[in-house]
Amino acid sequence: MAFANVVSALAEEIWHHPELALGWGFCEVSLTTRKIGGLHEADFVMAARIDALVSGPPRFGLAAAAPSTEENETIAG
Repeated sequence: MAFANVVSALAEEIWHHPELALGWGFCEVSLTTRKIGGLHEADFVMAARIDALVSGPPRFGLAAAAPSTEENETIAG
């Protein structure tokens, strides 16, 4: 929940709101700009900011909320 809360605060800060799907042990973040029906520069900026939250030093209890290094490698593909 800590991760979702920090992403929500970031979304409010930059006024670009992703879709969040929460479940036991995961938080899926989906970015799109509905107005243009696809990805906009703002989506990439938001993705980079979220990535920095996960990759950076633990803040706001994110150490427990962030995926492990192994999961990050799988996501990055």
